Amino acid sequence: MYKKKTLRRMQPVTRRYARAINDLDGVLRRLRNLTEEVGRLELDSRALYSRREHEKPKLPIFAITEDDVLEVARGKFGIDILTDDQLRTVKKGVEFGLECWWEVVAAALGEALRGESETSGGTATLGGSL
Repeated sequence: MYKKKTLRRMQPVTRRYARAINDLDGVLRRLRNLTEEVGRLELDSRALYSRREHEKPKLPIFAITEDDVLEVARGKFGIDILTDDQLRTVKKGVEFGLECWWEVVAAALGEALRGESETSGGTATLGGSL
């Protein structure tokens, strides 16, 4: 690292060269200070990647697609094409019909647990009340 006093005594080309060296020294110092942080970030990113790789994907339990709605329209009403407004209306109707979805899920879980306890000799237990 060249000090101001030393730089003032140098020839113009040498002074520019020395300033460039000073700039490089400063950049190198900043990079050295970041090395530890970059190492921590790399470990964190590897951990997240590993966790995502081993995580079981969450799949939807129930889904109705636009094709499903069109199939019903063809079978029940003989219609091959639905407008966007008609699809929005169907979506709102289905959402309204599923407002109490948790009751449906609770009933289905109860049925599943009852069926499991009958097949396993009554060893299934429910962790909480529904």
